[in-house]
Amino acid sequence: MTKKEYSKLLFERLDVNHKGIKLNKVMCALIMFYSAGNYKVLGSWKTLSRFIFSLDTTEIEKDDLNSCLVTFGFYPTRNDHQELMNTVVRRLGNDVSYFDVSRWRYNKISISPRNVLKSLANVFTRLKGIDISFKNKLLFAANLTYYINTIDRLGKIDATNVKKYLCLANSLDIENLLTQWLSARGVKTYSLMEGVYLIQDSELPIANIAFENLTSDIQLCWGQYSKDEFIKFGYPPERMDIAGYPKDVKGQALKNGNPFKKGVVLLSQYIMETQNLRLIDILSKYADRQEFYLKLHPSLDYGKYAKLAQERGMVMVPKNMTVNDCVDNTRFDFAIAISSSAYYEALMRGLPCFRYYDGSYSLMAGCDDLFDDEESYKRQVDRILALPLSEHQKEIDDVLEYCVGWNIDRYKEILNA
Repeated sequence: MTKKEYSKLLFERLDVNHKGIKLNKVMCALIMFYSAGNYKVLGSWKTLSRFIFSLDTTEIEKDDLNSCLVTFGFYPTRNDHQELMNTVVRRLGNDVSYFDVSRWRYNKISISPRNVLKSLANVFTRLKGIDISFKNKLLFAANLTYYINTIDRLGKIDATNVKKYLCLANSLDIENLLTQWLSARGVKTYSLMEGVYLIQDSELPIANIAFENLTSDIQLCWGQYSKDEFIKFGYPPERMDIAGYPKDVKGQALKNGNPFKKGVVLLSQYIMETQNLRLIDILSKYADRQEFYLKLHPSLDYGKYAKLAQERGMVMVPKNMTVNDCVDNTRFDFAIAISSSAYYEALMRGLPCFRYYDGSYSLMAGCDDLFDDEESYKRQVDRILALPLSEHQKEIDDVLEYCVGWNIDRYKEILNA
């Protein structure tokens, strides 16, 4: 059985319903990570405390909600995502109730013997015959109870005035739960994108969660590219709306006389670690001629890469610097990316960006800037150096409009209609 097949089996078996909310959709990311062999995602023995906890929704319970409700999910370490959401909320105007779930307590005491028994009975019955340890079944049940307890707490919220709901990532955890809960109350639900979404050709179940667990009524896409991907996956066009690039970015043109001396390397998430390490190995051959600064995805081990950077003559970008901080053509001359929406962010700032592509993952649409070894990297740098600036700029502008909705801003129009 493949990891994807195992993930699908667990998802189907854990189709538990509580007050109209499908808990397998809420726990979809947890199920997908577990199915790929990341058993730590369930937690440790301490996680059994979730049998008596819920998310503390007190803040939203006390508020008189406006017609548009917006939440930022539980992503306490994602400064870049926080920046994106804050920008969209500012664009929406005053008739918005906005809550940062990352600031809420996740361990509110909520004791319900009935919910504990319901979770235990469902997990041990539904997962019978599957090779899962007793401990991990208990942990699945504890996580299930936690979300059931949270659903019960949501009953204290007066959502009468709410007409529209916007979250960052409707396919994940608490935002999926809120999306389902509000949708059942007649609220039209929307979801942002934290990057450009494309269908991944990957054996890891989590790779396509945005497509497989789409729950909002409307997925707001940055540009036409992601909308085309959702349609390709099988969704009707009317479930996608192009809202434009959501961040506050002042575009910059390519600079004249670029020396291509100082480059920021935008590494991908942990599932692409093999490619990250291979890229660093390639670039190390040029570390005596070019300066390389490694910008890590938050899922990567900073200590491990810091040691590697020191060995290879490279520099680490500080943890607290967002992508917006580092893709700047006054700081750097060029960028290098692997399967990351940060590629487009670099192009917006007038920063030529090369992409390492070894054929092992699904490639985003973009410019003619791919390389896979030392020789092809040098050829691409030489090619861009020889290309007329206006020709290169035109190629970049066309790619940005299609892929990220550059110069489009329809968020207020859509959410305040």
